[in-house]
Amino acid sequence: MTHISFRNLLAWCGALLALLLIGTYYVDAGQKTTAYPPSSDFYKFYLSGERLTQNKSIYWIIPPRIQPGDPCHPDALKEAPHRLAGISGDMILGGSLPCLAPNLNPPIFMALVAPISQLPFVTAWWVWAGFSTACALYSMWLIAGVWTTSRPQHTLHALWASAALLAYYPSYVNFTLGQVGTILMLPLVLAWLAMRKNHLLKAGMWLGVATSLKPFLGLFLLILLITKQWRTSTAFMASILTFALIGLLWMGWDIHQQYMLVAGHVTWTTSNWNGSLVGFFDRAFSGTAQSGLPETRILSKALAIFSSLSLLLIMTRILNKYLTSNCQRYADILFMLCIPASVLISPLGWLYYLPWLALSGAVAWQFSANLSNGRAMRLALFASLLATIIPIEMKSIPTMKNPTTWYGIDALYAYVLLGFFVTTCLIAMAQQKNRIN
Repeated sequence: MTHISFRNLLAWCGALLALLLIGTYYVDAGQKTTAYPPSSDFYKFYLSGERLTQNKSIYWIIPPRIQPGDPCHPDALKEAPHRLAGISGDMILGGSLPCLAPNLNPPIFMALVAPISQLPFVTAWWVWAGFSTACALYSMWLIAGVWTTSRPQHTLHALWASAALLAYYPSYVNFTLGQVGTILMLPLVLAWLAMRKNHLLKAGMWLGVATSLKPFLGLFLLILLITKQWRTSTAFMASILTFALIGLLWMGWDIHQQYMLVAGHVTWTTSNWNGSLVGFFDRAFSGTAQSGLPETRILSKALAIFSSLSLLLIMTRILNKYLTSNCQRYADILFMLCIPASVLISPLGWLYYLPWLALSGAVAWQFSANLSNGRAMRLALFASLLATIIPIEMKSIPTMKNPTTWYGIDALYAYVLLGFFVTTCLIAMAQQKNRIN
């Protein structure tokens, strides 16, 4: 008994020490970020909030940057920054950062940002970072409580899970950039928990909240409709429509048109931090000096669409076999598969959405426990996540003077997501086979 208590004491002390050390590192990172605001994506959100109070559009379009002669092309900026001098317009940012990428979040997102955009930037950034971290930690608390039987065990598991999540490089990137990945963990976890308890309307509502902020999560709705989950789908659509109506009444139709315009002008899918299928194929056609972009983008999109449809078909075939299962099992399979798939299928599946794999991975880890090849499955899951721990610097988009090795390290996050998705599919199919036997 004494030995067990001593082990528990070491476990508690280790978890608290790990959180303290990681917290100190995060504070230092936050201070460096706020010293140069444009280094964070939150600066774009904050800028949108400022522009809103000035009755300007919350969106702006980057001047052309695809071909070598374009004013915002990386090579052109290095050679002649003055190229932008004569460019102006209602949706051109101008100023000292005319090529700053725009805020790509839908208008309703400003409900989160507008209140704190009235604060000084440093204060606003720390408020945002604190909120984001709180969402991540509470999400881990909720996940840890599903498979524990006592409060001390729940707390200890949550502490270690939180430390692991914060030590995860994509979580650190999310924090320093001020991105929304860890914020959106919470509605996803709440939706999963509600569906496990057969609270289908509540699950749909939370999925609608997440999708209203990140539309690519609409993959959940498509899967729910295909698998005939009518109650969840109805609540899902009602939630989306409610937020869309609020955004429309608040911002007006013109802002929504501008949002769609800006979303259609994204040209930086080739970034090495983009783990999506679109990013993978775009890099394949733009990573050499013989690149034919933008003409070859048609073929790139065709390959990405075909691959995405293949993923969708695989998921629906697996989920259809779980339709007669209890609500817990269906919810687990849905979130285990749909989370990595949604990031893969989204054109902008950035690495700061990878913390969502904590939920998908926790479910897969539990499901693999009773499998004959469970150890191999867990090793594959661990290897996928371990590959993303290594810090990789974000590169500028590939150019003729700065090509990319699209099939190598620059495609790491695509390989990780694909590997993770395939592993979860194998686990789901093995679970189904065990059920039948």
